[in-house]
Amino acid sequence: MATATVPMAQINVRIERPSKEAGDKALARAGLTPSQVVRELWQNLADQESPEDAVAQTEQRVRDATTAVEPSPIEERLFALDRMYSRFACFGETWGLDVSSLPDDSQDDLRASVRSEKQIARSHEDTL
Repeated sequence: MATATVPMAQINVRIERPSKEAGDKALARAGLTPSQVVRELWQNLADQESPEDAVAQTEQRVRDATTAVEPSPIEERLFALDRMYSRFACFGETWGLDVSSLPDDSQDDLRASVRSEKQIARSHEDTL
């Protein structure tokens, strides 16, 4: 028995690059992709009586995924720094300022700490 295929559609959205990059990182930490979240939101919009309910249901799904993966304090600090630098880069781009020469040593140190922390966690899991 053949199954019918559902025709696909594509959504194109313009978003400021720093916002997209920060959002992608946040979703990745939750184990989600932007496409998954948008598909779920649109399905919820199709299933719900109101857009508010659809958004609330999608928010709950993202919240559930986010709380399932607890970021470490170092990852939280790194994410906050990434957001700050992304917003500052967006500000600079909007106002025509060159912000490329700003130091980001603290980010490099935090990234190294996160990698180290994850390696320790993996080696601990391997020994169990």
